[in-house]
Amino acid sequence: MKKFFAFALSLLMVISSAFAFSGCSFSNKHVKNVILIIGDGMGYEHILGGEKCKGSAFVFRSWNTVNVNTDSVTSIKNPPTPTDSAAAATALATGTLTYNGYVGKDDDAYDLKTIMDYAIEQGKSTGIVTTDSLLGATPSGFSAHSITRSNEGLLFDTQVVSGINLLCGATADYCTKDESREQILTNGYAYCDDFAQIDNTLDKEKAYWQLDMAGISATVKLPSVTTKAIDFLSRDSDGFVLMIEQAHVDKYAHSNNFNGMQLSARDLDNTVETVLSWAKNRNDTAILVTADHETGGLLMNTGNSGSGLHVTDDNKIIRFRWSTTGHTNRDVSLFTYGFRFNPASQPYYKSRNRIKNTDIFGIMKDLVLGN
Repeated sequence: MKKFFAFALSLLMVISSAFAFSGCSFSNKHVKNVILIIGDGMGYEHILGGEKCKGSAFVFRSWNTVNVNTDSVTSIKNPPTPTDSAAAATALATGTLTYNGYVGKDDDAYDLKTIMDYAIEQGKSTGIVTTDSLLGATPSGFSAHSITRSNEGLLFDTQVVSGINLLCGATADYCTKDESREQILTNGYAYCDDFAQIDNTLDKEKAYWQLDMAGISATVKLPSVTTKAIDFLSRDSDGFVLMIEQAHVDKYAHSNNFNGMQLSARDLDNTVETVLSWAKNRNDTAILVTADHETGGLLMNTGNSGSGLHVTDDNKIIRFRWSTTGHTNRDVSLFTYGFRFNPASQPYYKSRNRIKNTDIFGIMKDLVLGN
């Protein structure tokens, strides 16, 4: 009898999977929490490089996956100019294409409604965690509004009134100023700049954490902060939306620093493992892993023609080649866990194999609204 039920369950899972990707309808109404994990600049080859150095596949590689186009309005109007992180984050956060440099603004410079705004309207808690400054382009795209990504004052002013419950990033000079600290407190945030003191903020409605999280020499690692962020947000019985960014895949790729890049990619993988360990025994959490764009034009497995090599801890030689220190127009990947969607039903390409970065917002919005 047990064998029969096991076979029936297995058959049901196969049928369900077939329906999910054949255009048939299915429900994700069980989803209460949405966690988006972004590897800034992380193309397929960056993942491969991290896996080669790790010696095994990243945890999310077995999930459902689809290619993602990252072109911005600037890219479309001025090919082959690639997107920047501001336009890319805005596309992911709002579902709207915009110009490079614009944060939370459409191409007519109007403020856009973010996935965090929709979550707040649904009574959910919201959070942002990044190894970059909170005023970096990616976290700002989910929480601030400016036509210039370098306008720290405007980004900060709009971010601290966003209503987002948790804002956490690497220590930044602008945010540590006395007047900034006062503004943070005035807007109802419990402030913390010492990881050892974070637990003192976990019972607050809003928290602002600035920690030593930047780069491979950071004393506070992203997986540890992620655990605290989930502890903070999961108190809400209505659920939460959390964006987590490992920003240093991009930063090290810009300088063609392979070791820093692969360690950052592995830190992202460790972060996904942390999230999965919390979510795997639940049936109410959707996890999405993606990138805003590719950086460096990285190629792995270049043989003896590779312009660089890396020796792993177990003395394996890995060869690679960078083609630029900037962004590229290469597609990135989306990996998903805990829910189903049909890539061919997404509005931009209507393809089984490729979606647009703006479609990721649409997927998250449907999950948040219970559609």
